[in-house]
This record gives sequence, structure tokens and C-alpha cells, in this order.
Amino acid sequence: MSYRYDEDYEDVPARRVKKPAGEGAQRGGEKRAARKASPSSGASSRKGDAKAAAGKARPSSKAAKPAPEGGAKKRPAPSGAARKPRHRYPEEDYAPRPKRPSGRKKGRKRRTNPITALLYWVLALALAFGISYFVREYCFEIVRVSGDNMYETLMDGDLALVTKFDYQSETPQRGDVVAVELGGNQGYVLRRVVGLPGETVEIVGGETLINGSKLLESYIGLATYDTFDGKTLPSGKYYLLGDNRTETNDSRSSQIGLVDQEDIVGKVRWVIWPLSHLGSL
Repeated sequence: MSYRYDEDYEDVPARRVKKPAGEGAQRGGEKRAARKASPSSGASSRKGDAKAAAGKARPSSKAAKPAPEGGAKKRPAPSGAARKPRHRYPEEDYAPRPKRPSGRKKGRKRRTNPITALLYWVLALALAFGISYFVREYCFEIVRVSGDNMYETLMDGDLALVTKFDYQSETPQRGDVVAVELGGNQGYVLRRVVGLPGETVEIVGGETLINGSKLLESYIGLATYDTFDGKTLPSGKYYLLGDNRTETNDSRSSQIGLVDQEDIVGKVRWVIWPLSHLGSL
């Protein structure tokens, strides 16, 4: 739909042109005079006069604009393609704002300061070392079994999980397989707790006696019929034996002897490798 525009007229369709107030009144007067002159239109003329009077008495919603001097100048209606925008601001105000140029060119990689990168690496290594040290000292550690002293409970080459938080609040109990750290030896010694502090341990004919009573040991892999003199354990000392009693590298020998509680670093709980020996102790 096309529109025509004029300073004294509102926006209306091109086919409907508002006429000046003077021209409309003149034509209305001519029609009324013609009706009065014709005798057959008496009733209709009276109705028309009544409507005209009512129209004059009724206030108009839109005040009539005064006609400009010299008559209204009509402009040709623009075509539909050249329609004038109806908003206040020009069309350029609604154009998208240009993007703000970035500080660096697109596709160019940012250079990293070598000193900063070196500091990051040092910090990462220090953090990893600190976490691993804390876990090994206070949580758990994986140890490799060496030798046949704990046959058949632990085999040579097995990987065992040692927990180190068990004896921080309690003491070792009889039957526990513990990891012992002895001065001058590399790695841990894995043995079983047999005698507790204050007890007298004696081995007669391969049988272990605790305070003169026989100890039932179902975990022995290989037994022996040797006899060892009894020993009374002082406070804080433990008597450790291997499950393979043919090997005497335990508390029966002077090489290890009685073990102090401070030398017991943890409890052996699981065999994690190989899968054929997987299980808890």
C-alpha cells in the first residue's frame, strides 16, 4: 500500500485523499439546496437536515487543520518500493555496531614467557613429590616380596599392599603380618607377629609355646622340629616368625632378634599381584 505525504495532512492511503474543509462544506450545501428544490424529497431532506444539525452539534474528535494560504499543494504518491520509513530515526541508526578490533592478529599464537613456564613445571613437580611422599609415609605403600621366608602366605616376587595408618592409634596383634624396617637393610622385612610384650615365647620340637601354652598356627607353610630357648619379651618388643619355619631369618636369629614397635611401619593387608595370588591376608 502506498502513501502520500503533505505537511498539512496525516499519513493516509494514496487512494483516499482528505479533502479541504471548505470544499466539503460547499458540496454539502449544494446537495441540500437540490433536495429542497425537489418536491419528492421532502421527508428525506428533513432527515438529512436533522443529521447535519446533529453532526454540527457533536464535537469533533480531531480538530480540523486550517487550510494553508493559496490552497493545499498535493504531492505525487510514492511507489511501494520507495516507501518512506515511519520511525523517527534514520535507518542508519539501526545498523549493527562494528566489532571492536582485538589487540592481536587473528591466528597468531601468544608467546609464553620461558621463566613462567619453568616456574609452573617446578611447582607441578614439587606438588606431585609432596603428595607421593605423604601417601607413602602415612597412607599405604606397595612392596615386593623377596625370598621364601613367608611361604606359602607370600611368595617370592608377589606385590603386597602395606597400610601405614593401622598402628598409629593401636598396637600390633598376634597373627598380623607386618612390615619391619631394620637399620642397614634395604627395603622391608615381612614377618608374622607371634609373641607380644610381657609374654614368654618358647619353641619346643617345632611347636610354639606362649607362657607354656601351645599356639595353634594354621598358617605355617613348612614346619621344623627345632627347639629354641624361651624368651620373655620386654615392654615394646615383639617376637616375629616367618611362616616357613625352615628359614630362621626372624626373631630366632641374632640378625633380627626382638623387634621394637617403632620399627614396625605397617600392616600387610593384600596381595595385589599376580592375579593368581590376589586376596587379603
